[in-house]
Amino acid sequence: MVKVFVCAAVIAGVSASVNAQVATEVDRLFPVGGTDANAFEFGRASAIGDGYIAVSSPDDDSMGSYTGAVYLYDAQTRVQVGKLVASDAAQGAQFGEQLLIHDGKLFVGVPQEESVQSFGGAVYVFDLQTQNELMKIVPSDMTPDSKFGFSFGESLSASNGKLAVSAVGSNEFVGALYVFDIETGDELIKISPTDGVQNDLFSRPVAMGDGYIAAGTRADPNDAVGSSIYIYSSTTGEELRRITPEVLNTNFIGEDFEIADGILYVGDIFCGDTGVSTGCVRIFDLATGDELGRLVDPDGTSGDDLGRHISVSNGKLVAGVQSDRPNGISSGSVCIFDLQSGSIIDKVVPASSEPFLAFGHSVAMHDDTLVVGAQGVTSTAFIGSAFVFDLNFACSAADFDGSGDLNFFDVSRFIEQFLAGDLAADLNGDGMLDIFDVSDFIDTFNAGCP
Repeated sequence: MVKVFVCAAVIAGVSASVNAQVATEVDRLFPVGGTDANAFEFGRASAIGDGYIAVSSPDDDSMGSYTGAVYLYDAQTRVQVGKLVASDAAQGAQFGEQLLIHDGKLFVGVPQEESVQSFGGAVYVFDLQTQNELMKIVPSDMTPDSKFGFSFGESLSASNGKLAVSAVGSNEFVGALYVFDIETGDELIKISPTDGVQNDLFSRPVAMGDGYIAAGTRADPNDAVGSSIYIYSSTTGEELRRITPEVLNTNFIGEDFEIADGILYVGDIFCGDTGVSTGCVRIFDLATGDELGRLVDPDGTSGDDLGRHISVSNGKLVAGVQSDRPNGISSGSVCIFDLQSGSIIDKVVPASSEPFLAFGHSVAMHDDTLVVGAQGVTSTAFIGSAFVFDLNFACSAADFDGSGDLNFFDVSRFIEQFLAGDLAADLNGDGMLDIFDVSDFIDTFNAGCP
């Protein structure tokens, strides 16, 4: 395994203490009014943010066969507060294939929508509070006579007032990505790979953040170069660099991308340090393109598909492992990693785990709340479900990284905040940072987790 290296200072008198916590399951969501007939595969996609949880059911047929729907929940109470469908709902569109919450809006990717062309796709934008449909976005160059469907909306990402959308079918499946203004829906940039070839499926997936856009390819099996990751400026669309990692299966480098703090996280379901494809999450420096490390499950087994869906928030990364077998075939699990140490904090399996649950098919995390889609057909949930977990692992005031463990990472973070003048390090609450806070930290740390 390629390790993530971090540096930490040491405070004299601090000793190690490990008392790991676990994620707390707080709810299991089902669609109110959903039935086996009209809410099949609920949990295909999920999103959380701005006080809401969104869970999709692309095969919902309440507006017609496979028209699709998205169910909205209050993130605090987990009470269903709405059900969203497209204003021009059409059979077979499967509304809700992708979901994204950003800046008070819900973005719904519908790559099979056909109002402009067959399998052309569209992105619908809703106001979360009013639940009104604000706009429908399609690329300016998508026309009815395009040879192949664009599949526009298969991957979504947003940052700094902009929305990045994939169109893997564009230009005979070379692929392209588009950047739009979130407020107006105006198309700002179209990006295509300079060396793209047919069946590259460029922009599957895509992530945007920190001034960058990252887009992956799934190369043609006959392409000796293999899959690549392209890094662009999110302002100009200029290509900054191309990453071609050495992978076990060069045709499928990335299943899901996330960007946070100048780092690109790449889900790779085919990687494995021992020649077995257990899946992993690769870590790249966006400024240099260097691979910094990998996140792996040391207990993973062949075919686990860790990394198919990932989410990053609050110093943690979650990775869905829907093919894991903790309670029978495809019962599924979710691995939670601490990004500072690169270690697994917890491996989550729901209390109601059973074969074919497909727990981990979708994951979405915001602050310390995790939503996990389980779209599988089981003996108890034919329509699918979504689970909600509390990830507030902090076990004491000295647990500065919130991992549930007391170790040198907490020491490092305390020192960083203390030296930066951050009052989060003011443990005695007197409004000042001084030796008394250091003393309190040492005492609290050595007392361990309860």
